[in-house]
Amino acid sequence: MSIYSVEKAQNDLQQLIDEATESHKPVTIIGKNNSVVILAEEDWLTIERILCAGKANSTQLLSRQK
Repeated sequence: MSIYSVEKAQNDLQQLIDEATESHKPVTIIGKNNSVVILAEEDWLTIERILCAGKANSTQLLSRQK
């Protein structure tokens, strides 16, 4: 995972987007009060599918227990 300051990220945003997309590794941007992470859209969609599948499995398990 790469870590950048806000100032560096502002100057190199397209490069950071390309880096996250090509490497499939998150890019962290550190601000004064908060931080953010850039992920490739493909990676985020995979994470969403996994989270939704986990939620569906949990719901099924809970309904079986009733």
